[in-house]
Parts: sequence; structure tokens; C-alpha cells
Amino acid sequence: MNKEEQAEYTLKETTCSSNLETLAFHFAVIGVCYILAVGISKIFSYLPGFLGTSMSGLMFMNGMYAAYILKWIMGKLRIDFLLDDGLQRRITGWTADYLVICSFMGVSMKVVGRWILPIILVSLVTAIVTFGICFYFGQRIGGAHDFERTLGLYGTCTGTVPSGISLVRIVDPALRTTTNLELGACNLVMLASTPVYMMILAAAAGSMSLGAAMTGLAGCCVIYLLALKLTKSWGRKTYSWK
Repeated sequence: MNKEEQAEYTLKETTCSSNLETLAFHFAVIGVCYILAVGISKIFSYLPGFLGTSMSGLMFMNGMYAAYILKWIMGKLRIDFLLDDGLQRRITGWTADYLVICSFMGVSMKVVGRWILPIILVSLVTAIVTFGICFYFGQRIGGAHDFERTLGLYGTCTGTVPSGISLVRIVDPALRTTTNLELGACNLVMLASTPVYMMILAAAAGSMSLGAAMTGLAGCCVIYLLALKLTKSWGRKTYSWK
């Protein structure tokens, strides 16, 4: 931003800075959520087979569970007023940017160079198909924020929820819409996709044949489409794309 375009961000102090800095408190809340998420992952690790290994590794999802639990506890103790949503959104934006950069830095360039052509081909086909699906359903979810939801849905489907949040922040930098909250809450709904995740892992590990996995995935698609209709998440076109 140019100097003329820059604006001050006013922080609402929810704690007495002489005792506990507000920013430190919010990071501490995130730290508690992380510790709880580690405990939830430890519990999942006792599940048999690759199910336990997979579920225990989903730290983002387990972190969401931990956040819901902690927020519920704070509400019961009537101390949830200490949380500032504006500051929390800033922390979320910072961590999302940091996560994306770390993801890129964690990729081995030697592996990419060796498989560059298959990666480009698969990525191109997947991106086009995913865009078509998100573009179609994004206009039929309903509500006033279908454009933001479509971006968030596309980012999540081609990466993770933080990827979707990063795309939403491009068109909604102040996070004024409810899209980011919806992306966070969708982790609970994503539990319904556990069979898909498990079948893909089973096929990759050789525990399930490719034909059986494809048949199972096709059956899941039918069930999910029916669920969209029953929950009215797949309705008439409600947004005019121009």
C-alpha cells in the first residue's frame, strides 16, 4: 500500500497489559489449543491400523476440535469476552501466510525436477475439473457470499483449509464475511469424507485393489450428492457471475 492508503489498526485490549499483554494472551490460547490437539491426536493413534496413523496426523482438524472445546469451556466460565475477534483474524492471516511459505519450502526440488511432467499434467487436469465442480456448486450453496465461498472451496479442494482462507483474504482482507468461519466449521462436516480418505490410503498401501477403491469412491459420490440435496446445500443458482 502507498503511504496515503495505509490505515491504522486499532487493537482492543482485553487484558491489563501490566499483567498480561493482549497479544500474548491470544497466542497463549492458540498454544493451549495446540496442546489439546496433540492430546486428541494421541487418542486417535490408538485406533487400529492405518486409521489411527491417519487420524492422528490430521493436526489441523484435531486443532479445530480443540478450539471448539476450549471456546465452549471459556463460554461456560464466562471468560470468552477476553477474546478479540479482530486480533484473532490478524493472527489467523499471519499463520496462514506462514504455513503456505513453509509448505513451499518443504518441497524437495530434486523430486519435483524428476517428476515435473507428470506433476504438471496431473495438476492441470485436477485443477480444471476441481474448478468446474467448485464453480458449479459455489453458485448454488445459497446466501450472500457465494463468490467468497467458491474461492474458499476451490482453495480447500486443491490444498487445505488454510489455502482456502488465503484465497478468501484476497477478496475479503478484513474478513467481514462469514466465509472463514464456515471454512473452519467445515472440518466437522469433512468427517463424512473419512471413507474417501481411508480408501485412497488403502489403495496406495496395497490393502485394497484399485477397482474396489474406485467402486467405493463412486458410491461415496452418490451418497454425498444425495446429502447435498437433502440438506438444501445444492439448490438453484443464487449468484450471477459477470
